[in-house]
Amino acid sequence: HVFSPVACVSRRGGMSPLAEGMVLCLAMTPTHGHDGAVGVLGQSTERDVREVTMTPDLPYISPLMDVASLAPGSSAVIVAETIIFFTVISVGGWIYETLLCLVMERRLVRRGVLYGPCCPIYGVGATCVWLCLGWIESPVGVFVAGAILATSIEYATGTFLVHRFHRSWWDYSMFRFNYRGRICLAASLVFGFFSLLIVLFLQPLIFGGLEMLTEATLLDAASFLVICYATDVVATTLSLDARARERVLGVARRIRDIT
Repeated sequence: HVFSPVACVSRRGGMSPLAEGMVLCLAMTPTHGHDGAVGVLGQSTERDVREVTMTPDLPYISPLMDVASLAPGSSAVIVAETIIFFTVISVGGWIYETLLCLVMERRLVRRGVLYGPCCPIYGVGATCVWLCLGWIESPVGVFVAGAILATSIEYATGTFLVHRFHRSWWDYSMFRFNYRGRICLAASLVFGFFSLLIVLFLQPLIFGGLEMLTEATLLDAASFLVICYATDVVATTLSLDARARERVLGVARRIRDIT
């Protein structure tokens, strides 16, 4: 037996571009002999499939090959959808923390490092959980691995912010089983629950909704969000880092002197 890759050509809808790319990479069907026949990819993809005949002399294609090489143009859509997914979760995290602080402190507290209404650490955590743990079938496995992964991200982020800006945006010192006030057991358990929520509910829901948009709309929205994030990051860095602010002002003065 030899293996021939089945190329799928279909309309937008149903699976996300990432899932489509995985089908393109992993759908290997057995063929017999050297007659050039191509196997059928089954009926479980819920998409229109057109079989493309491959000659038996073509080399075996590894499932790890670049998705973009099999599905031209889909890589940009995958990136765009991921950026929007990241933004939705970041904004959701900001809303969650704002409401939590409102209930606990009975006052509005500005949450997040950036000026905009978002907490990027939630977006980073959710994206990493989706990409790294989405293949795990066991809910318990997702919970445990998600708690460990998200806690590691939170500790690394907290350490970076303290060393870079000499400030701490959260403190778990009042909780038991905390480490340097940057992580604690209670928060890790919450992160495990959020990981389950991401993998089992939010990621399929958000990407399913994005499938209703055109590729042009996705790319335009993602480009706009990147510009917003870049502007906010620059403004936040300049406001928090005196050295960076002085360097920018120095460059501006030199440009003014030249002109």
